[in-house]
Amino acid sequence: MTQPSDVEMIDCGWLACDTLGRLAALITAGCGPIPAAVFEGPVDIFDLEGRLMELPINGTARLRGAYGDMSSFSGLAERGPFEFDWSDIHKVGADQTEAYELMAAPSAPRHLPDLADDLRSTAERVRLDADLARTERLTIDP
Repeated sequence: MTQPSDVEMIDCGWLACDTLGRLAALITAGCGPIPAAVFEGPVDIFDLEGRLMELPINGTARLRGAYGDMSSFSGLAERGPFEFDWSDIHKVGADQTEAYELMAAPSAPRHLPDLADDLRSTAERVRLDADLARTERLTIDP
């Protein structure tokens, strides 16, 4: 049996879309839940941030929260996805939310048709029952 001290935390990201086809990028902080469907997608979760950073900037980012250097969140949101982070990594006890929290919102959200086929196919695997423009937290079932 694996003991907690033996588990390696790996920070990575994954994609989803909301009811209107807008893109969300969720960063695990090494311990956030990831739906199984994500691993069936054509884009490797360890290559995701690099692929998103290849997208052209199409707006500005509105930052929410302050967890150290927020430049990676703003850099991604400037390219269109809503950026969520498993910020419980920075919290203890009753302050934990058990949810991904919005870190940066794009001024010009990117939609599924705006993406290359492999990114679109990856994002379509997880459809969130949410309106990302009005959502501050996402609870995810793996």
